[in-house]
Amino acid sequence: MTGGNKATAAVSSQRAGQSHRRKINPTRLLTDGWLAINNPQTTGVITSIATFVGYSAKGIGKRVKYIFDFNNFERYFGGLASDSELSYAVQQFFSNGGTEAHVVRTPGLAKTRAANNL
Repeated sequence: MTGGNKATAAVSSQRAGQSHRRKINPTRLLTDGWLAINNPQTTGVITSIATFVGYSAKGIGKRVKYIFDFNNFERYFGGLASDSELSYAVQQFFSNGGTEAHVVRTPGLAKTRAANNL
């Protein structure tokens, strides 16, 4: 690290046979409060496997189920449901090239409130 608490990394590149170095800041704060960390040394990050937690139309709750396509999701969790953001997220994940998802079903908020009011 250089410059106190500011992390910097040097990046080398070749242009027209000349080598030059430039400093980049691998950490930046995004406008919504999230912190983005860019690490030029990181390679081979797997983006085709994801974990999803949320409400679905059916299925056993609070247990991980490994699925490998949206047909598996439909079989175990009931497919698309208008009150389930989880179902749409899983569908888009597989539509965009995802290969494996770990899904955990949680009780729906409205259904939990209704059960508590009995």
